[in-house]
Amino acid sequence: MIRELADYEKALESVGATESSLLETLSFATAPTTHAPPGASTQTPAPHPADEEILEPISDRKTARALLLFEDETRGRPVGLALYYFTYSTWTGRPGIYLEDLFVRPEFRGRGYGRALLRRLAQLVGISLALLSHDTRVKIPCTSLLQEA
Repeated sequence: MIRELADYEKALESVGATESSLLETLSFATAPTTHAPPGASTQTPAPHPADEEILEPISDRKTARALLLFEDETRGRPVGLALYYFTYSTWTGRPGIYLEDLFVRPEFRGRGYGRALLRRLAQLVGISLALLSHDTRVKIPCTSLLQEA
């Protein structure tokens, strides 16, 4: 999915990450499996009741986490990714997170998967979704997700 994101941003030649380097440096988490009703572009997909969640701890060696969202319980191809790491603000004296990437595969956009990823991220790090903000100088398609949250 990282290569897909880079291709979308027209920067595919800049990707140096490999599967091996990602497995060495990222911890992984999965969001509950979701099932979006066909054509339900305004609803956030509901978690699948039999879903088993994976939450690998962040460590000194694995300082960032990739939160993956799957469409169904077979855990086949993921539909979305939120890649984040923890930060600390000397100005506010508070910890925070930096959302490096939020990506939903094009064929799954408009079905609530981006919103589902943001909600799960807020749950994982223990913050209100209303506290998530973005750099307003950057115009990105997911800006509306933060405004609707």
